[in-house]
Amino acid sequence: MLKLIAVIVVLIFSSIATTAVYNKTQQADINYYRGKAYLERGEFRKATPYFEKVLAVDPFRKEAIGNLAYSYQWSNRHKEAIAY
Repeated sequence: MLKLIAVIVVLIFSSIATTAVYNKTQQADINYYRGKAYLERGEFRKATPYFEKVLAVDPFRKEAIGNLAYSYQWSNRHKEAIAY
């Protein structure tokens, strides 16, 4: 009976740890799609920080680079857009 409880506890903790690691590693994707949603609605200023967060984690993600440049451009932040 104690072994069964120990196994259940280990499984619960491992699933919690797995979820935490997955969320952290997928944060770039989460931020990308949040930024893209704002971009598609024309809310460019709201989209910008999400694309910046993506590039902080994955600086070579092409679609985030392009979308950040568009967000800057349509937010009248042309100097920042040129950098991308």
